[in-house]
Amino acid sequence: MEDFLEFYTYGGFFNHIVSLFALAGIVFVVQHAASARQAIGDGRLLGMVDRLAGLAVAAGLLGVVFNYIELGNALATVDAEVFLQASQRGASIVPIPLGWALMCAIPLWLTSAVLRQRMPASAH
Repeated sequence: MEDFLEFYTYGGFFNHIVSLFALAGIVFVVQHAASARQAIGDGRLLGMVDRLAGLAVAAGLLGVVFNYIELGNALATVDAEVFLQASQRGASIVPIPLGWALMCAIPLWLTSAVLRQRMPASAH
């Protein structure tokens, strides 16, 4: 893959779902940070961030499943002389939604963990 746009496009529809979950997680992180500055920090927002990150990974896994289905359908139409090359190219595209999901979820989980450590013990 040449660039990020190509990587994201190969991920297909499920990359969009993962991105929406990640965006919602970022919104909750910002809301938590704003409320923490006002001394009313709420750990429930960070719980939502963790759940959204988990949903992003689940959507990425679902994307991999559907990509495997598409790969099987595509390989059924390929001539025998290019089958190996086509299957190797397809196998490199299949896990992209999961890779994107992990690239979105891991920073959210790390941010949530750091923010939880900075909260007073009574607010957890």
